[in-house]
Amino acid sequence: RLAPDSAPAQWHLGAALASQGAHAEATAHLARAVELDPANSRAHSDLGLVLALQGRLDEAAGHLERALALDPESEEARRNLAVVRQRRGAVR
Repeated sequence: RLAPDSAPAQWHLGAALASQGAHAEATAHLARAVELDPANSRAHSDLGLVLALQGRLDEAAGHLERALALDPESEEARRNLAVVRQRRGAVR
């Protein structure tokens, strides 16, 4: 049984669901992880990626920017933010 107030459990479940393509479910768990532990840069980064995969580019950018603010060395967040910004430019 998943502990609803465990940020690591929510984050790991969200990441696992995302890797299986269950993006809506992953989003819910990753958002809960971020809510419980707003300083978790990886949770913000993973949530940003899943939101981007759903076409929710503005929200994705916000979480990826937060991930970079928390961990400026994150190559993954930097790369994903660049892709999201590029896609946002093409959409607008």
